Amino acid sequence: MLAGHSYGGFFARLYAATYPDEVVGLVLVDAYSELLEDVMPPERWQALVRLNQDMGSGVVAPIPGYGDAETTGYGADNAVVREAVAATPLPSMPLAVLAHNRPFAVPEGAQGFTSAKLEAFLLAANEAQAALVPDARFFVAVDSGHDIHQDQPELVTEAIRQVVAGVRSPDTWYDLSSCCTE
Repeated sequence: MLAGHSYGGFFARLYAATYPDEVVGLVLVDAYSELLEDVMPPERWQALVRLNQDMGSGVVAPIPGYGDAETTGYGADNAVVREAVAATPLPSMPLAVLAHNRPFAVPEGAQGFTSAKLEAFLLAANEAQAALVPDARFFVAVDSGHDIHQDQPELVTEAIRQVVAGVRSPDTWYDLSSCCTE
């Protein structure tokens, strides 16, 4: 079972597609997804890439010992994940997707985005992740920004606990009404 936050969730999905026999459950905590590109018109996607570059998160300064992982451009690995997922889609497994509720701060007029417009795309991409397998759980962490594991750690813990329970006893996963409670 894997749990990943933000870009870590993106890599967890890549790992699950690359090594499908090794992953039996996933918890994606406000995970970045190549599906974000799919829920946006192409011109909006390009604007988001430019916005991230303008804000300094498009390409980050190298961190010693981390290699190229910390210098990847925003969205640059989307094709890699698409290829892996096309070769090996996620099998049916317990999957919990947690999304933030507190909006990202967007500079006024940044590439034509407002927080509301950006949040609609981010929510749609998170919902699309919950459609990757049947019976996945989707939960919006009402009191959290992007760092759900810090803002509401009990939700992340509960999602992990329930996915592990679902892996150990699959019938229990399919009997649950939601992944998390507050």
